[in-house]
Formats: sequence, structure tokens, C-alpha cells
Amino acid sequence: MHLLSFTHRYFKLSSFLLLLVPLLVYGNSINPENRPSKTVNFNLPQQPLSSGLLEFALQTNTLVFVEHSLVKGVYSEALRGHFSIDNAIEKLLAKSNLTYNYDHSYQRIFIYEKKLDETMEPDGTQPLLEEMVVTANRLPFRYQTLTHSQIHSHLTHYDNARFLVALPEQLKEDQLSTSLVDFIKSSSAITPADGIADTNDDFYIRGFPRNAIYLDDFRLDSNLGNKLMPIMYQSVEILKGPSTLKYGQAEPGGVVNVVRKRPEKGTPAKVQLNFGSDHRKETYFIWGGPVNKHENADISLGITAGYQDVPELKNLSDIKRTMIMPSANISFGYDKHLELSYLGQKSEQINDQNSIIVSPDGARLNLISSDSKLPKSREDFEAELGLFSMTYTQQFGSNWHGQLKVFGLDEERFGVRGNSNLISGTSPLININSTDPELSYILFAGAEVAWSQDSIIQGGINQAYEYSKLRSIYDEYGRSKSSLLKAKIEGSIDFTSFTHHITMGLDRYTQKNIELVSLEERNDIDRIILSSDGSTNALDEVHIEFRGYDGSSERESYQQALYYVDYGAYLQNTIELSRSLLFSFGSRYIYTEGSLNANSGPREELTNYKEYASQVGLVYKPIVDTSLYLSFSEGMRPNYLIDDVGTNITEPERSEQLELGIKWLGFNGKLLSTAALYSIDKENIVDINIHPQTRQRIADVSSEQTVEGVDIDLTASFGERLNITGAFSFLESTVVAGAFKDLEPPLVASFTTSLFANYLFNSGLLDGLSINFGGYHVGDRYADMENTVVLDSFSIFDVGASYRSKADGRNFSMQLKINNILDQQYFDSVESGVRANRGLGRTAIYSFSVEL
Repeated sequence: MHLLSFTHRYFKLSSFLLLLVPLLVYGNSINPENRPSKTVNFNLPQQPLSSGLLEFALQTNTLVFVEHSLVKGVYSEALRGHFSIDNAIEKLLAKSNLTYNYDHSYQRIFIYEKKLDETMEPDGTQPLLEEMVVTANRLPFRYQTLTHSQIHSHLTHYDNARFLVALPEQLKEDQLSTSLVDFIKSSSAITPADGIADTNDDFYIRGFPRNAIYLDDFRLDSNLGNKLMPIMYQSVEILKGPSTLKYGQAEPGGVVNVVRKRPEKGTPAKVQLNFGSDHRKETYFIWGGPVNKHENADISLGITAGYQDVPELKNLSDIKRTMIMPSANISFGYDKHLELSYLGQKSEQINDQNSIIVSPDGARLNLISSDSKLPKSREDFEAELGLFSMTYTQQFGSNWHGQLKVFGLDEERFGVRGNSNLISGTSPLININSTDPELSYILFAGAEVAWSQDSIIQGGINQAYEYSKLRSIYDEYGRSKSSLLKAKIEGSIDFTSFTHHITMGLDRYTQKNIELVSLEERNDIDRIILSSDGSTNALDEVHIEFRGYDGSSERESYQQALYYVDYGAYLQNTIELSRSLLFSFGSRYIYTEGSLNANSGPREELTNYKEYASQVGLVYKPIVDTSLYLSFSEGMRPNYLIDDVGTNITEPERSEQLELGIKWLGFNGKLLSTAALYSIDKENIVDINIHPQTRQRIADVSSEQTVEGVDIDLTASFGERLNITGAFSFLESTVVAGAFKDLEPPLVASFTTSLFANYLFNSGLLDGLSINFGGYHVGDRYADMENTVVLDSFSIFDVGASYRSKADGRNFSMQLKINNILDQQYFDSVESGVRANRGLGRTAIYSFSVEL
């Protein structure tokens, strides 16, 4: 199965690359002067010109210089379709009293008034570029956080009644981010999570675990075993709160959507090499741009590839990741656009597989790792992923466009993933049905080690106790297959004296998860020695004596497969009641069906869910570039679980959020900020617990959680040199119903904050040099549902510097980043009270890149 799947996946990749070869050959045969000028597929609604220019600069990768007073109170024209940069800026400024000068060499645009004034040259020509640099403000912010590309399409930032953040590529590059979580911590209310033994990207958002990560609107299964390489994406968009309306099932904390690189930007070929004090070695290659001018089509191709080799990182070793992502963009005039892309990635790593003992000690848990390695079929864990995507966009005039998306994903996983699965996985991993309810327990590598409370010797005298056999995972295989078919149409229409901005769509998402587990049971423990301080609730020490593993064991296998399909239909309408007041409402109909097959038994049909999820918002814009908003949104997620407790739940998880916020561009365009108060309620949460009396695994479906908090995100630009981005979050999270009522959910920090500042020298001997500083703080969190274990707060500080220049006509850059410069020791997450994910200590990363 392994070989066949591997061959099939890379055959698909080879086929895609073969399709690109003729285009590359034909494109390279064209005379350079006949090559098409750079074009961009724009999607800009009518909006204040200041924010329109910000988004224009982001989508075109240009610098825009303009006096803020010239654009204050001025609105841009809508811009949708495929245009050159010159044509696009002309259309944006069509109905204003402004004109421009485009400096192609340095990708700079200078905007000024059409009328002749004292800033013009005596002969009436446009101002000199050097003079404009001195007198104008620079747009966009180096880290501007507006977006119209994926999340809210035809609505502007200020017209949307939701908390939206877009983290741009420039911020990722300045931070030299090493992972998705390392990057998105720049947004408020983000804290790290375990990610199934650190094999995928995982985090908490607004007090809730992420259900999935989205890649260009496509939901990635949370069981996947690959981390996304930062080199593959150009921005990350974050939509706070329940988002079922357009995304289907989702957690109430929010949606994180990764936007991949597009070849249409005309990226020159670039090689980047990274080295680290942790002996990391990384190699990346990027290229993209127009290669052909066909009579009826413009074709752009791109490829991004990467290789990572990290011998040791936190609890992991021998980390190797390989990624290749070819893509093609084809534009048939300005109104038809086709995108094709493939992502192939392979990840390998070795997890710490020592036996773990969990012992209670008052209000804490002691995590003790023995020297005994758990026997496994293979030493490493490996995951191979293939993802194909196609997006077709059709423009209907200037106000309407339709879009069709097709995705297909297939990933296989081989080897034992980590100690967390020994506790939190399927039923064979904790066999507690036959244990004595009068005994207390220590979790030992997936087995419950029992001792009698009455027989503990007072005064700390050591005593050996009986124990059960050791059960652990010997081998593991997983496969995830998912697909998405999504069609939508959106645009604006004047009706009943008002302008209506309408989005409607249909989608079908399928997912199939297969898990095969081989368990081993053996007697390689000689005795367990416990010493007590006299209390039945606290142990001073746990000591294990092994007789050694002689290779003899009993093995049994289990197999489970979960399949489900989501059907969705949605409609949203935003009505412009006036220039300053908008009202939006929308609803989504969801139909979900699933089935479960366990251990080759009969296929069990799960509960079908039929639900409606609504979203309502009100936006008031008292002045240009400022809006107040109020919104209500709902979310839904099916309660489909792979577990032995029979969790065929008749009701799905439901959530709802009420949010009040403000968006503001102030101080003459120097500060862009969003702040919001919110309240989220989530019900029908399924918790799998061990009953304290019967010691049976039970599903508690009555659990309910509420979160109330405040989020603040801001970006500030002080001229060209100093740019700052910051985030602040404070929340209170409480379980209000269920077995853990009145307690706090684990891994939810009440207080988080982040700050990143970059200072650029743009003149003199230091021209091209920049220095930066970053800080990230996470407050205290509980590590377990019982609120007995506390993860201490931590603060991480990073410093960095980069230098960019030209040599032999080629751009190159050098960069140094020191993470956790104070070498703070901390745990960023835990899993099931067994696996403690130690944070990264002080490390240095050096990066060098050059355009070929």
C-alpha cells in the first residue's frame, strides 16, 4: 500500500510538471521585448481611496507615495479583473482629481493633484521623484493588515462587521518565522497547542482549539501529519469568531486561512539558505512570472520548493521535510481567470518515545520519563501529502463575478506518532474495564498502574506495589482523503433605492479518515516503588525498576474508518442604507451525513445533521476610514468521533458569538487598528472522561463553555523607517455545564500580548540595514480539565537584523534572528496530562538569499 500510494501520488505530480514543460519551452523562446507586461488579478470594491491604495499596494507589491490630505474623504472606483499596474491605478483614480507617476525601476507610484501648483516644475511637468519622496507619505504600512483577497471579497475592510486580520508576507520575512504558529502569534488571542505530538500546526484562538487550518479556503484535516512551510504562503488571513456561513463546520474561535504564493506577481528566481544554532539546514527555491503571450491568453507559471533538515528541536529529532508546489495562472482577457496548483510534501521525524509516568503530587502532576524505550515497528514517523487545486473565476461586468473551486487531498501516515496517542487515542489504549474501583491509579505509558490507598506506608517509607501489564502502540497507519467542490457568485445590485452586496454559494466537502493501530502488551517491569508523604493524594516519588524487554509480547490490531460528507448552501446580503450605515444578514443550510466502520465490523450509519447557521451585522461609519460594528454569528460542527464509547451523538456542537468593535485608520494614516469586545457560547461539547467511581470511559455531552474577552490588533508606521505591529487579548473562559462545571478549560491563557518593531536605515552607510525586536507573552494556563496542573506564564523576546542590497545587478539579503534571547524555559502546551511540549530555548538562525 505504501509503495503504490507513493508511486501514484508522485505520478500525479510528474504529470502536472510535464504539462508545464511545453509552456516553459515555448515561453522561453519568445523574444524578451515581446513578453507581456506584468498583470494582476484585482478584486477591489469601491471604498475610501486611502484603504484602496493600501490594498492595491499589497496586491501589486509596490510602494505608493501620497499626501494623506489628498485622499482624505475621497473614494476609489471598483476594480475587478486582470489589469496591468498602469491600467489599474488609472481606473482607481478615474473620478478623482489625482494623477500618478509610476517608477517601474523601483516599483514606486507617486500620486499628486492634476492641477498645476507650486510642487510642479516650471515647465508644467510632473514633480521629480526625489522631491516627492521627501514630501509624501508612504503606503502601505510595512505590515498593513487589510485584505480583500479571500475572506470578504467584494466588501471592504470597513464595511464588514467582523474582526479581520491579514498578516502580510513582509512581516513573515522580517520575523524569519519558522512555522505557522510562530507567524500568527502576531495576532491577538493566539496560543500554541500540541498538534498531535508536534506533527502539525496547532493553536488555540479566542479560547478554543482550532478545528482545522484552511489553505486557500480549503479545510485541512486536523489529523494531518505535515506542517506547512512558511515559504509556501504569501499571507495569512484570520477571521475571528464562528464562521460557518462561508466555511462550513468550524470551531467558534475563528478561521485561519493560509493564502499561497501566486506566480502572477512576477517573482524573479530566488534561492534562500537558512542555517541555525540547532544545526538546522534549510534550502528554498522560488520563481514565478509571465512566460508566454498567447493571442487569447496570458500565462504565468510559478514554483516553490523547500527542504528542511533539523537534527534536534524540542522533543523531536531527525526532522526532515521536503515540499514542491508548482502552479499556473491563465487569464483569458480581463474577465476569465484560471489557477492550477499542486502541493506535494513529505515529513519525517522521530518523537521522544520513552515511557512516561504521570504521578499526582498535591495540586500538580509530576511527569517522569524513564530510560526505557518503547518498542516500535519503525523508529520514525512519516507523512506524505498530495493536494491538487483548481480555481476558475468569471467576471460579469464590473459588479458581478462567479468562482468555482475544486480541491483534492490525500495523505498517508506511517509509524507511531507520539506518547499523546497512548492516552487520547482509541479504546485499546486505556483498558480500564477490569480494574478495581477501590484502587488509585498512575498512568504509565497508556496503562493504568494501580495501588491500594489503604496500603500506602506512612512517613515516606518505600513500598512496592502490584501493577498491570504495560500496553503501548507498536505500529500505526493513518490515511486522510478529502475533497471540496465549491461554487459561488457575488456582486452588487441597486434595488429598492439601496445598494445590495450579495454573496451566495453551494459547496460539498468530503472526508475519510482511516486509522490502523497495532498494540503490544508485555511484562518488562520488575517493580514500581512509591513513596508517600502520608497523604493519599500526594506522592513524593515514583521509581520504576525494569527487568528489561526480552522481545516477547502479545499483539493485537484495531482498525477504524470514519467517513462523512457536508453539503452547504448559503446567502449573505449587505445593504447600504446610506454611505455611513450598512446592514448585513445571511444564513447557511448544512446537511451532514457520516458512517463508521470499526474492526471490520458492520458499517454504522451515524446521525445525520440538518442545521441552519445565521450571521447578522450592523456597520456605522461616522467618518471615512472609521467604522463601528456589531455582529452576531453562529457556528456548527458534527459530533463524529472515533472512540469506543459509542458516541453517536444526536446533536452537533453549536456556538454563537456577539461582537462589538471598531476599525480605525488614524493619525494621518499612521495607525491602523481594530478592537473588539466579544462573548462566545459553545454547547453540546463531547468530553471523554473516566468516571471516578466505576472507572468506565463515558461521553459527557452536556458540557458547555463560555468565553468573554477583548482583542486589540494594531499596525503603526512612523515614516518609512519605523514600523510596529502589536496585539493584545484578555479573556475569561469558563465551563458552565457538564462534569467540569465552574472550572476553566485547559491551555486557555487569560492574557496574551505580542509586539514586533522593525527599524529600517534607508540612507548613508547603513542604507539597506534593518533591525527588529519582538516580544510574546502568554499568561498562566491550566494543563488539565480538573484545574490541578498550572502551566506557568512565559515571555519570549527575539532580536534580529537584516541587510538588503545589490551585487552584479542581483538583489541579495542577509538576515540574523536570535529567538528567545533570554533563554526562557517554558512549556508551550501539554497533551492529555502526559506529553509536555517544551518550548524552544535560545537559538540563532542565519539566512542568505539571492536572486538568480
